[in-house]
Amino acid sequence: MGADNWTKCPKCADKAAKEIDGIVAAAAACYGKVSAEEYNRRNTEALALKNSVFQDDTLREDYEIGIHQGEFYVSYGASCQVCGFTFSFKGEKKVCT
Repeated sequence: MGADNWTKCPKCADKAAKEIDGIVAAAAACYGKVSAEEYNRRNTEALALKNSVFQDDTLREDYEIGIHQGEFYVSYGASCQVCGFTFSFKGEKKVCT
């Protein structure tokens, strides 16, 4: 059975953002300490990494929603194929008396 949707994992995105912030900060910190060419190379690489890291959809989402026997229900589950992050939610509410 296939997934209902694939999207970006919030845990992977958060981890990547922190790592990239460190790389960008390290590139900025070398300003005035290395040649202009080396600074520009490091800064360009850091910014390119920042722009490309959020491309992969690794979060599998499966969900179901509907009304059955007078009850509205929703079921949602998500799991990341890379970091193991998982989330689930289920809810029901009677719609008919």
